[in-house]
Amino acid sequence: GAILDPLVKRLRHWRNVDYSSSHAIAQGWRPDREPRLVIVCDIGVVVHGLRNAFPSALFMHIGHGLISKNVTRHYPAADFVCAASDQSIERFTQSGHIPRKQFFATGFIQTDPLFRATDPLFRSLSKSRRVPGSSYDSTIIYAPTWNRSLNSAEMFGDTLVEKIRGQNDRIRIVIKPHPHINVAFPEWIEMWSRMSRQMTNVELRDPDSDLVPALLEADAMVSDASSAIFQFVILNRPIVL
Repeated sequence: GAILDPLVKRLRHWRNVDYSSSHAIAQGWRPDREPRLVIVCDIGVVVHGLRNAFPSALFMHIGHGLISKNVTRHYPAADFVCAASDQSIERFTQSGHIPRKQFFATGFIQTDPLFRATDPLFRSLSKSRRVPGSSYDSTIIYAPTWNRSLNSAEMFGDTLVEKIRGQNDRIRIVIKPHPHINVAFPEWIEMWSRMSRQMTNVELRDPDSDLVPALLEADAMVSDASSAIFQFVILNRPIVL
C-alpha cells in the first residue's frame, strides 16, 4: 500500500482507478468494470493467479524491494516492467528476463520521496530528526526483512533493545517490521509491541506503514537482508548489519 498510494493519487487525476489487494481478489473481489491495466508491486502474484482473474488486462510490475531475491525470473509474466535504469534493462535482457512487451526505465519508485528535496516531509525531517517535545539524543531504526532464513528477529529475540543501545534509554529505537511479518510471524509483532509498552523511547511502527518517514527520522539503521538498507544508503547515514 505504501508503495502504490502515491501512484494511485496521480493516476486518479486522469483515469478511473480501483485499488485492491491480491488477497481480496483471491477471495472474489472484482471492480465494476474489467481493468485494462493492472499495476502490481510483486510480479509473483501475477504468476499465481491475477492473470486468471483478469485475463484481458495488461500487467505492469513496478517493483517492491531493492533486493531482487530472484524475482527477475517472473518478469516474462508481466507485460511491462519498471526498471531502475537503462543499464539494469540491458542486464535483465542479456539474462533472458524480458517482459512480454516493454521495459520502462523509471528509477525505483519507492525511493522517490527520499530524493524529493522539495517534499515538505523531506525538508522538515532532513533538517531536524527530533520529534518536538521528546527527550532523546538520537534515533536508530531497526528494519528487518520477513524471511525466517534471512531475518535477524530470532537472533535478537527479546534482547533487541539491550543489544542495540545497552542501558542508554536516551537513544530512541524505532522498529519498522516488513509488512509480511504481520502475517507470517505475528508473535514477533507482539514481542516488539511489548517492548514498546514497557521501555522508554522504543516505538513500534505499523508494518503496513510507509517506510520512508521512519528512514528520514533515523540517525542510523540496524538491519539484515532487507532492501531497506539500500534505501537508507541514499541518506548517507550509518548502517549496522
